[in-house]
Amino acid sequence: MKHAQKKSEKMLLGKMLHNTEHPLSLLDEFKEYFPDHRPSVVKNLFVVSGSIFSARTPNLWKAKDKGSNFLENHSGKPESDYQRLLRFFKEENGELLIRTILSVVLFSIGSLRRHRYLVLDGTSWEYGSKKIHLLTLSVVHNGVSIPIWWTDLDKKGVSNQQERIALFKAALKSDHLKKKLLLADREYIGSDWLHFLKKEKIEFIIRVPRGRYKNNVNRSPLGKGKRQHQKLWYDALEQRALQPKYAACGVNKEIRLGKEKYWFTVWKNPKEENKNEPLFYFISSVKNKRKVIKAYRIRWTIEDCFYHLKTNGFHLEEMNFKKSSKIELLMAILVLIYTLTMEKGWMAEAAQTRKNNKTYTDESTYSYASVFRKGLPYLERVAVNIWIFWGFVKKIIKERKTPSWVKVKGVITPL
Repeated sequence: MKHAQKKSEKMLLGKMLHNTEHPLSLLDEFKEYFPDHRPSVVKNLFVVSGSIFSARTPNLWKAKDKGSNFLENHSGKPESDYQRLLRFFKEENGELLIRTILSVVLFSIGSLRRHRYLVLDGTSWEYGSKKIHLLTLSVVHNGVSIPIWWTDLDKKGVSNQQERIALFKAALKSDHLKKKLLLADREYIGSDWLHFLKKEKIEFIIRVPRGRYKNNVNRSPLGKGKRQHQKLWYDALEQRALQPKYAACGVNKEIRLGKEKYWFTVWKNPKEENKNEPLFYFISSVKNKRKVIKAYRIRWTIEDCFYHLKTNGFHLEEMNFKKSSKIELLMAILVLIYTLTMEKGWMAEAAQTRKNNKTYTDESTYSYASVFRKGLPYLERVAVNIWIFWGFVKKIIKERKTPSWVKVKGVITPL
């Protein structure tokens, strides 16, 4: 009797697989996108990604319980599922795997060549005795920051100029960053760092603390004719920026750091209640002060990104790794599922026939839910098992430009 029951269960499973696209055939299709990785690695990438998304945490011990459901294999032991997840992070060539995962992310958002803004920021926390600091570079797509490279600095505190330069050199191996505009906050300054950006033809707008570059402003040569702000010293620039006439556009002056020329901009804080910071200060390669002010507001998008990766979504700080290479690979998986979630959110907004906005007392309107929160329930519907999840990712890639693979300094990357 039991033998007959098992036989009928196998027949039923066979019919299900016959009517569903089999993972082995999908693996063959994904070879085009993962040319340097074994099929088992590709399969485990999606298992790990699906498990972390379903569990909403990068803590593999908690995510292991979702692995069997994702594979629709309920006969395995939880300990075996945990070991499967751990084995994925023992890959020897982790950086190549990160770049390959990022190629899928870039296919989802389109070529970097059509994006204008980059944002640099970091997030740090502690796990036991381990100090984690993920210095992160992102690209702004549809008003959202999508990380495209990061490194664990293995410390708390501010990054130094050499660490930032090293991050950009790694990103420049495969990403098209020239003529992009980088936005960064007050801790990301330094003459060597700014010279590097200028040499690589990366424009930048970086906020600076009050008093920084004061001597450079005062020593800069005076201008002639209509360049009235060029005649002002630091204190006079501040006084002029506080005048109502310059509230919208600020004032700026060309300064020199060594042999290089930059623009120093002072702008009145639009939030009147913030008396501790009446003025904002920027150093940039951009002369147009209105563009400086308008573009810098976009920097906030990376704060939203960290918020979704941490508190509001996938609880980034729950990862239970201490080795930097494993942390960086796990971050790549989180970026992948974060991007897929945003993709689903944009799809949901495009299909929405009625706008669900909330109006505040100042007459400003905001959506009841962010794109990220809109995308989560929709991605849940395709992350129920590996077959459907695979098919969804394949569909996104197929809808974009057909991949054209090239070797860039020994690394396979998409054009």
